[in-house]
Amino acid sequence: MFRSTLPTELNERISSYVDHTQDLLHLALACKAWKTVIIPRHIQMRHTRCDYRRESLWKLPIFRPDLASLVTRL
Repeated sequence: MFRSTLPTELNERISSYVDHTQDLLHLALACKAWKTVIIPRHIQMRHTRCDYRRESLWKLPIFRPDLASLVTRL
């Protein structure tokens, strides 16, 4: 069985270029190494819907820049 030998950082970078959530899910199903990168971070944070007036929304880039960088559309 083939196992991805790419570093996690490179998998993260590649995942960030995939635009459609469905494509990300297919990629996550293809390999366990991809799943550990995509499911907890890219799927949940890719498209976020919330009230822009919520103060907690604007704290995300300050306290969690790693997660804020994953949001592609608000």
